[in-house]
Amino acid sequence: MVKADHSSSIDARYLGEPTGLIIKVGKHTVYHFGDTGIFGDMKLINELYKPDVGLIPIGGRFTMDVPTAAYAVNEFFDFKTCIPMHYDTFPPIKADVNDFAKRVTRSKVAILKPFESVEL
Repeated sequence: MVKADHSSSIDARYLGEPTGLIIKVGKHTVYHFGDTGIFGDMKLINELYKPDVGLIPIGGRFTMDVPTAAYAVNEFFDFKTCIPMHYDTFPPIKADVNDFAKRVTRSKVAILKPFESVEL
């Protein structure tokens, strides 16, 4: 588990610490960002764990928006593949996933529909 930066309460009740996950699967290291905004220690996560796959939220409002998520990928990480997530499930987090893909310059972007998979 690694840090995520997100509010964690509802109706003034504390719901615990937000987190991301570093998962080693075979030859791959995956960073699941969780629900998070951008924070500077993302660069440290890259340096320590060297993830080659990133699952990154792009929906805004509750997480990073498209420009911020693309900035995080381009400035903090050396992903081979990044997969946008946490968008378009309800109106407040509507996002243009193709705009995200255009903005990312340092990684392949795999845009998946529900239940789809990607060969890494």
